[in-house]
Amino acid sequence: MNKKMFIVLIIVSVICPVFILFISRFDTVQDLMKPPRLYGDNEKIQTAFEISLKDSNDLLLKYPSEGEYRSAYVMYDVDMDGQDEAFVFYTLKSDETIVRINILDRVNGEWLSISDTAGYGSEVTSISFVDMNNDGQSEIVIYWSLYESKTSKVVTIHKTTNKGEKITNLKTMANESCSYFKMVDLDSDGNTEMFLSQIDSSNDTPRAYAKLLKIGKGNTISVVGEVNLDGSVSGYSSFKVETDNLGNPPKIYIDANKGENQMITEVVYWNKQTSTLEAPLLDRATLSNLITLRTPGISSMDIDGDGKIEIPTDADKNNNSTSDINNPNEIRVGITQWCEVSDNHLVPKVYSLVNYNDLYILIVDRSDAESVVVYNNLKQRKLTVYKKAADEQNGEELFSIITVAVGDWSNNPKEGYSILKRNDSLVYAYNISTAGTQVGIQPETLASNIKILQ
Repeated sequence: MNKKMFIVLIIVSVICPVFILFISRFDTVQDLMKPPRLYGDNEKIQTAFEISLKDSNDLLLKYPSEGEYRSAYVMYDVDMDGQDEAFVFYTLKSDETIVRINILDRVNGEWLSISDTAGYGSEVTSISFVDMNNDGQSEIVIYWSLYESKTSKVVTIHKTTNKGEKITNLKTMANESCSYFKMVDLDSDGNTEMFLSQIDSSNDTPRAYAKLLKIGKGNTISVVGEVNLDGSVSGYSSFKVETDNLGNPPKIYIDANKGENQMITEVVYWNKQTSTLEAPLLDRATLSNLITLRTPGISSMDIDGDGKIEIPTDADKNNNSTSDINNPNEIRVGITQWCEVSDNHLVPKVYSLVNYNDLYILIVDRSDAESVVVYNNLKQRKLTVYKKAADEQNGEELFSIITVAVGDWSNNPKEGYSILKRNDSLVYAYNISTAGTQVGIQPETLASNIKILQ
C-alpha cells in the first residue's frame, strides 16, 4: 500500500464517525429510514395519502404484527363494490401514542383520502374483515396494543358509513379491553360473534371474565353473554375451538398460565336453553378453576386423534416433584390423565407420562400407569420407567428413553439405545430391559405412543 492511499484511509476512518455523530444529532435512525416508494397504482395511493396530510415528513407508518395483513397499506373491498379500498395505519412523530387510520377510495378514477380517524392504541396487532351478520358488507376488526404496556390490549369493531355508494367515514361499533379474542359462531345461528376474555388486575382482587358480542338489529353490537373465569392466572397461552357434527354449540378451550410452571384450562360455551355463556369447570363459590390445575403447564390438545380436545390433569400428587434431596436432577414423574368434557364434567380418557423438559408425551395404558414408577434425570436427559415395588418405590427397570442432540448422536450414538423418533434437532432413543421384554413392552408400541411437542 502506497503512502498516499494510507493517508486517505486514515482521513476516512477519522471523518466518517464524526460525520455520523454529527447527523445523528439531528435525525433519529427511524427518521433516516424512509419507506420505499410504491409502484404503479400503489404509488398513486401513497401519493394521495401523503397529500392528505399537512406534513408528510411527520409520518411514521405502522405495521400489524400478527394476522393475515402485515402491511401498513391494507387493501380490501370492504363495501363490496368490486373495488378495493386502502386502509393506512400511521402515527405522527409529534404524537406517537395513537395510531391513526386513513381510508382511501377511488373516486372518478382518482385515489382520494376520504376519512382519517384516531385509533385506540399505539401499535396495531392485527386487522381482519368479517361479515358478522351476513349482510354482504364486512365489519373491520382491529386489535390494538396500548402505549408502554405489554399486556393491555383493546379490540374494536368498525363499519364504514356510506353516502350513496361511496364510503364517507369509519364508525366505531364496539371498543373492548381484552387479553384475547376470537371470531366464531358460538351460538350456532349462522352469524359470527366476537368472543373475548379479559384479565382485570386493576383492583386488589384480580378478576377475569369472558364476553360474547353480537350484531343485532340496526347494525348495533351488544354484549349478549358474560361469565366469570379464574382471575388468579397470569396470562393466556392458547385458545382452541372445538366443533362437532351433532349440532352442539362449539366449545372454547382457554389454556391459562398460573405461576411459572402451572396451567389450567377454562371451557366456555353458549347454552342454547338459557341463552347464556357457561364456564362449567369454574368453582362459582371461589371463582377458581382448580380441577384442571396441573404441573407442568402442558396445553390441552386432541391427544388421541378423535377430533375432541382433551385436558391434562394430575392423576396423582407425584407429578414432577423432587424425590431425592441428594440428587436434585432426579425428578419423579407422575401420571397425567387426559379428560374430555362431558355433561359439564371431566371424564378421564387417556393416561400418559409427560417429559416437559424434553417436550414429549408417552401414552400408557391405565393398568400400566398404576403399576410403574417413573423418574426423569434432568442432567442425563433420561426418562426411566421401573416396575412398582411393594413399598411403592422403584423395582426392576423396564425401559428408558434418552434425548440427544442430533449432532451428538451422529458423532457418538449411545450404546444399547436405538432411535425411537427424531426431528431436526433431537433424537429420542430407547432401551428395553430384559424385564421390560418379559412383560411385553415392544419398540413399535413405544414409537406409536410417543408424541413430540415441537
